[in-house]
Amino acid sequence: MKLGVMPFVDRMSDPDWAAEFARAVEASPAESIWTYEHVALPDAYESVYPYDSSGKMSAAQLDEDRPDPLLWLQHIAAHTNRVRLGTGLMVLPLHNPLTLAKRLATLDRLSKGRVIAGFGIGWLAEEYAALSVPFSERGRRADEYLRILRSV
Repeated sequence: MKLGVMPFVDRMSDPDWAAEFARAVEASPAESIWTYEHVALPDAYESVYPYDSSGKMSAAQLDEDRPDPLLWLQHIAAHTNRVRLGTGLMVLPLHNPLTLAKRLATLDRLSKGRVIAGFGIGWLAEEYAALSVPFSERGRRADEYLRILRSV
């Protein structure tokens, strides 16, 4: 079994805390550090949050400061040498696949091959609307983007 660690989001934007966290995980038996993404979280939404019986995220979750996952992992990479760096997950259809491929490849190269890229299609229609990406096409886009990422 391999052990991965994901920090509480509310501390992630503090660079000193993030560096200390990274060094602590590096010194532990854990294999990886993980983060996830929401590009935009609206204050009000109609979509059903699938991870709580209420169908809504908590107010605390909506107020959390979520850094860009790849930039955050870049900071973590600078303070570690061994642990793998994972996105669990990025909302793939919200990204340009060529730009994302370049960002992932750069992080992987600078971290000496430690990146684990995890993707999903998301659940929040309002997040898609904020980025002018059709929610109904997210599955098709994800399939196409995965083909592009693999080819480049």
